[in-house]
Amino acid sequence: MKVLGIDPGSLRCGFSVLEDLGGRLPRVREAGVWRLGDGAPLADRLARLWKHLDQILTEHSPDVLSIEESFVHKNVHSAMVLGHARGVVLAACASRGMTVVEFAPSSIKQTVAGSGRATKERVAEMARRQLGLQELPDSADATDALAIALCWFGSRSTTTGVVSGSKAARTKKKGFDVEAYLKRIGKG
Repeated sequence: MKVLGIDPGSLRCGFSVLEDLGGRLPRVREAGVWRLGDGAPLADRLARLWKHLDQILTEHSPDVLSIEESFVHKNVHSAMVLGHARGVVLAACASRGMTVVEFAPSSIKQTVAGSGRATKERVAEMARRQLGLQELPDSADATDALAIALCWFGSRSTTTGVVSGSKAARTKKKGFDVEAYLKRIGKG
């Protein structure tokens, strides 16, 4: 099972591919950030995003897209532009028949770091530990994409996200016990 984690953006888009090999930890196949072109017209940036997605989808053939749900921005224009980028990601993955699971930012933090109010730094460190990485990627966008993909692995027993856009698919989940997980994999 391969999971594509996406931290969408219209200037930079973080991505990661994690694979479940039947062991204790998913394996990081690839993680990074696509720079879509500061100052380029939105349509050109979205086309670049589509091309990057097409390349990674062809190379890795992931089964699941794990993506952060939309959230309300104070700046309506920024929210609309982000919505365009999310739309490209959702359409590219859905067109390949992938399962699409959206997670609220607080669910990602809860699942990865044990608290829905965890700082970005705490989420990044817990993702690093849970994936058995010596260090994280240089880009915060790539690190966020790792956490988003990791959230899917941590939530498999109970669906905490919105599957294929259906709000009815959301169910409540009790907190993820990070310390018990780290002990179980020998990292705590």
